[in-house]
Amino acid sequence: MKLRPIIPTRKETFNAAPRIQFNSGGYLTINPAAVERYGFKEGDHIVIVHDDDKPGDFYLVVTKDTNMPKLKKAGKTSLKAGYAAAFKEICVFHQIPSQPIKINLAGQVKTELGTAICMLTGPLKELGNKIPVTP
Repeated sequence: MKLRPIIPTRKETFNAAPRIQFNSGGYLTINPAAVERYGFKEGDHIVIVHDDDKPGDFYLVVTKDTNMPKLKKAGKTSLKAGYAAAFKEICVFHQIPSQPIKINLAGQVKTELGTAICMLTGPLKELGNKIPVTP
């Protein structure tokens, strides 16, 4: 038997859902589909915010505030930034262990901070939005 790998085309790799991933140390990676859909760029500063009226709702916003984490290249088309504080707050609020998680991004809303990308809107367990990363 001779095995041959099936290599995905570039177009197939971008058909993934736009999402972010936190590793257990709180480092955030934005996948290529999210970079493409939402126009994130290397050097952008990001802030993760939550709604005081609905504290379980978290959003990702590109900001001009240089005190916020700055996106850097991660591979050819992904971007990353350190954001342990946001990761910790999400885990504490949703009562999940501090282990690597992936969160699907869906939709945008206009806010006083600019356009916010919806990360979480409601309990993680109800949404099925938390996908544990296997080693």
